[in-house]
Amino acid sequence: MDYTLWHGKRNEAETNVMVVVAKTTGGVQAGRYQAISYMALIRDTRTKAGWLDIPVYGIATGTRDWGFIRMDANGVVVVQALSCWDGKRAIS
Repeated sequence: MDYTLWHGKRNEAETNVMVVVAKTTGGVQAGRYQAISYMALIRDTRTKAGWLDIPVYGIATGTRDWGFIRMDANGVVVVQALSCWDGKRAIS
């Protein structure tokens, strides 16, 4: 996990968003799997603390490619992938 954004008490697993930056060019797919793994750990910690209905959000990026991730209380993961094209301001 490279960055986290949260509110509330850090020791009570109140993480709102965690970010993973891909360490290699084109490694955003691996970054997504890494982000989902961290999100599962956060979800497990929240479950053990009795917080059952709080989704976990994550972002994986390789600067040009982005994966916005949501994991619900049941562990269901949804990824919205966006990619910026070379030299253009288009998102596909």
